[in-house]
Amino acid sequence: MKQHPILLVGAGGHCKALIDVIEQGDLFKIEGLFDLPNSKITELLGYPIVGDDSSLSRYKQKFEHVFPAIGFLNKQVNRANLYFKLKGLGYTIPNIISNRSYISKFCKLGDGNAVLHDATLNAGSRIGSNNILQTKSLLDHDVSIGDHNYISTGTLINGNVCIGDLNLIGSNVTINQGCKIGNKIIIGSGTVVVKDIMEAGTYVGVPAKRIK
Repeated sequence: MKQHPILLVGAGGHCKALIDVIEQGDLFKIEGLFDLPNSKITELLGYPIVGDDSSLSRYKQKFEHVFPAIGFLNKQVNRANLYFKLKGLGYTIPNIISNRSYISKFCKLGDGNAVLHDATLNAGSRIGSNNILQTKSLLDHDVSIGDHNYISTGTLINGNVCIGDLNLIGSNVTINQGCKIGNKIIIGSGTVVVKDIMEAGTYVGVPAKRIK
């Protein structure tokens, strides 16, 4: 199978995870990484840093595929802005999917999603664009997720849950059947969500309570 050349934008921890996923598959071949202008590193896991944001437009003449390889970075808006910038430059942003994940044939995905090792997306789930579904996250049937969300390791999202945009769901969070999560919400690790959370803020505990 022919591998598509791809560029990764970001050279931190999340980029390492993506490199591992891409190398275990056969769809893409990494041609280089982009990092911040003041970055002091020249390579990551053997792949060279070929430029920063200011040089992305030049590479569009040679490459079609690019992927935003930054994680949460305090605010999901950073990843959202990068996604829209890459779209505006005319790049194609594919889904990066681990061959160790399970995605039902009845699941719908947008573009720019990272589905990492051992993630499970069950039947009827609908995923927007530019989401990170981390290792061992589980989305049960008919889950709806919007855009620009970070779903952390080991998260359990039960059936018919609806999650909006620009949220961070921490590691080992459990969201009960049918709950709704709004926009720009942080749910701390280990939290159990038993009812709707629609007001932006940070929530922790069992059951979830707003702390700020």
